[in-house]
Amino acid sequence: MRRSTHRDWLTRAVPIALWVGVFALYASTAAPGTVFGDPSEYQFIPAIGGIAHPPGYAFYTLLAKLWQTLVPLGSVAFRTNLLASAVGAGVVTAVYFIVLDLGQAISDQRAGNPLIPLFSALALAAAPDLWQHAAHANAHIVSAALAMCHLALLVRWWRTGKTGWLAGFAVTLGLAASHHPVTLMGAPAYAVFILVVRPRILREWRMLLVLLGCLLVGLLPFLYFPLRSPSAPFGPTDMRTWEGFIGHATARGLRVNLFHFGLADQPDRLVVFASLLALQFAGPTLCLLPFGAARLARRAAKPALLLGIFLFVHLAFTMNTVQDVMAYLLLPFSALAIVVGAGAHMVVSCLAS
Repeated sequence: MRRSTHRDWLTRAVPIALWVGVFALYASTAAPGTVFGDPSEYQFIPAIGGIAHPPGYAFYTLLAKLWQTLVPLGSVAFRTNLLASAVGAGVVTAVYFIVLDLGQAISDQRAGNPLIPLFSALALAAAPDLWQHAAHANAHIVSAALAMCHLALLVRWWRTGKTGWLAGFAVTLGLAASHHPVTLMGAPAYAVFILVVRPRILREWRMLLVLLGCLLVGLLPFLYFPLRSPSAPFGPTDMRTWEGFIGHATARGLRVNLFHFGLADQPDRLVVFASLLALQFAGPTLCLLPFGAARLARRAAKPALLLGIFLFVHLAFTMNTVQDVMAYLLLPFSALAIVVGAGAHMVVSCLAS
């Protein structure tokens, strides 16, 4: 009983200490003021109640405004940089929880061991791409946090069977839609996973209505656009019209940057991705990826399917885009840290046997 109590305390304390430690690390390297380019827009748009460049980032704008109001540390620019640090620490902590949950399926004897998920979380925390985006104001680190939140809630739902986690997922999916379209690239993976875990859900109309209601709650930040647009001091003033709303919220004018490369370019794009991946994780950490993929496929096939489709769709999109590539790669890099954790589980299990 005493050992169980100690384990429960440790399980609760480790993620808190992880978030605090990573936030302190990122905050210590955060930019002290304004940063040239889009980061300065991400700082001043929430402060003045404007509307950012397409797709507008409704959820980020409201989140940053709330943070700027409640965290009066230094200048507005600096405190908005600290928001990125806090959210970056949240990405790392979400990966910790996902690997911890998967541990029950892939390594039963160490289901509550926090050291393996802590290893994968810290490997991600030290990744240059995440660290860079955690040091200055930007909306893309929020995209990564929302995506990891989606995965964490779905994996927890799969592990526990409690529909409250699925309802929470629906809310965060709505928030993601009101934030940036790239966060919806995981939707095919989410849909397949939900149907595989619970095939009868399409016949459960009450459950579907609840999930729809939760999704609509998550979409509420979109109301910021038509309510604020007519008097916005910066940004479009026609978002009360359907044409103006859709055109801006879907970044219609920026789509020329999507799917720039053809089939003949794909081998080269794979080389580019491999080079970028090698800059994120140490060599021994990367060696854990094939072990993690094999372990998940054998011991947790449904989450393996979720992660596999998630990674495929995100990488197919991002590596064939010529805009914000490193920002969009935050999402697959974070998901790969989960696979690293699964590989660490396999190595530890083999050494213990």
